[in-house]
Amino acid sequence: MCCEPRKGTAPGGSCSRAPIGGCGHRCSDARLTPDLAAWPVNPYGASKLSIERAGRDWVERTGRSFIAFRIGYCQHAPGNIPGPHMDHGVWGQQMWLSDRDLCQGMERAVMAHDVRFAILNLMSDNPGMRWDIEATRRVIGYRPQDGHVAVNTPDGATRNEWPVRPVR
Repeated sequence: MCCEPRKGTAPGGSCSRAPIGGCGHRCSDARLTPDLAAWPVNPYGASKLSIERAGRDWVERTGRSFIAFRIGYCQHAPGNIPGPHMDHGVWGQQMWLSDRDLCQGMERAVMAHDVRFAILNLMSDNPGMRWDIEATRRVIGYRPQDGHVAVNTPDGATRNEWPVRPVR
């Protein structure tokens, strides 16, 4: 569990793939909306928060637009197929972002008009996830095409013990 520290780390310090606040808010029941106060628990999360703040300052100084994404779990493996083999168990699976949805989100952000500043969650449409993507839908017209129902793994199972199968 992310809330329990690994040896030599701070509480939550082992989760680096979660959006800003993802680990800090992991043990709560809060819906993870883009306007929820950030709760970075490690340098990775703090650096993401710094970029969001720098983007807001840049917009105020230049009048240009800036859209920051809090991107879900994209795997480096070919196909980016979700399942119980992913790190962080159900939490990791629920923040899954397909390659197709990632590309669509980026394209929508580039093509968006009249968006001065936005911080948006970018995940696929995963049932049961706590990340709210309604603002992403509304602000840039994002329509995720993929989703994954998280599979809970029994205690003691390793990632290699589970078959990888696509979910469409």
